[in-house]
Amino acid sequence: MTYMVFETLINLCQSIIVTAFLIKCLHSKRKDKERVNYIIGVLGTFIYLEISNYVVFFESVGIYAYMIFSLIFSFALLSGTAIEKIFYNILMLCSLVGASLLGGGIVSLFTQRDYLDVVAINTSRRYITVILVQIILILIFGVVIKFKNVQKDNDGKYMIVMTFIPAVSVIICCLIVYRADKSYEINVLYTYIAVIGVIIVNIISLILLKMEQKIYDQKLKQQIMISAYQQKEKDIETILDMQKQGSKQRHEFKNIIILMKELIHDGNYEYAEQILDRYVLEHSTTYSPEIVSNNIVINYLLNRKLNQCKDCGIDMSCYVLGNISGVDDMDMYILLENLCDNAIEASEKCDNPVIQLQILPEGKKLYIEIGNSTKENVLKNNPDMNTTKEDTGSHGFGLMNVRDIIEKYEGKLNYEQQGDNYLLCKAELNTICQ
Repeated sequence: MTYMVFETLINLCQSIIVTAFLIKCLHSKRKDKERVNYIIGVLGTFIYLEISNYVVFFESVGIYAYMIFSLIFSFALLSGTAIEKIFYNILMLCSLVGASLLGGGIVSLFTQRDYLDVVAINTSRRYITVILVQIILILIFGVVIKFKNVQKDNDGKYMIVMTFIPAVSVIICCLIVYRADKSYEINVLYTYIAVIGVIIVNIISLILLKMEQKIYDQKLKQQIMISAYQQKEKDIETILDMQKQGSKQRHEFKNIIILMKELIHDGNYEYAEQILDRYVLEHSTTYSPEIVSNNIVINYLLNRKLNQCKDCGIDMSCYVLGNISGVDDMDMYILLENLCDNAIEASEKCDNPVIQLQILPEGKKLYIEIGNSTKENVLKNNPDMNTTKEDTGSHGFGLMNVRDIIEKYEGKLNYEQQGDNYLLCKAELNTICQ
């Protein structure tokens, strides 16, 4: 009688734990029906466990039968995508089997008995085991729920592939438990199946790592583009302000010319000269662009880099030989920004820093050449052009971004070392490819 009461209480406890896990992970479709969903889930699981107790004293692969109920329960009453429902149900299944094997294994270790002997009906070992299993199950489910809250982004394909790991693991665990009770031939067969299962799990893990790498690369590129857009917004604000100031100065200059004309016409030459000198003095610090092309964003970028180089003591010269067209402003901006930054960074380490930039549109192609002083032979010491900064996790994205844009326009990117102290970068873009 004690055994029956204990088993019933354990089944009820496990029913509550499993139902709570599914609802926590997937949530109820209707919040007002959540309590009803708990009752349905707990009752259905409890009935299954009670029936299974009368069929076998330790459940194995038959636990897949319960998953039919849990899937119906999830699809009918819980929210989330179909992939999420399948994933968390299989994960729940693996957790149940894993907790059972881990709990029984710990007791087996201390009692020096076989696993199936430990879980035999109406023994103190079984009582200890099933209590330990429930504790382990709660801990496993807690970790999964915690991980779910941290991992906000769910990739459908990633979750489908990952689902196979717990599914295969359950079969392997069940085969390992029961293989001792079979004939030699069956044991060999079970062993082969288990080995194949382990190999499959490892292959799936490699596939997941590959998929994770792709997701990481995509997020990395997105972050780079966001940073570039933020910088471009700041620059465009400065460009618009420059245009406003330019318009204001042109209007002011027009009024000064009219005044000068009237003063000269009236013979007030001395007063006209005073006004002219004062105007020149007041506007002597006005920004005067050195680069003028048909692209105002590029004009600002290159003039800003020229001023930056002057402040750093770098002799920089820029030549835009024609109209820039066929390349998106954003792409052109990012390309030149990164190439110039890399050149400035390398030149700052030299005694006689020099940077030369040339942009030449020619037919359906755009050629960009930027050369800079180097402290040493770069291609010899760093042929892959990896970042030399200490914080490699936060740097090295510039060249990656440049190569992405070159690839977008089906172009070419080459580096030539001219002597030991000068590096030339040649970029070629097909302006018809976007």
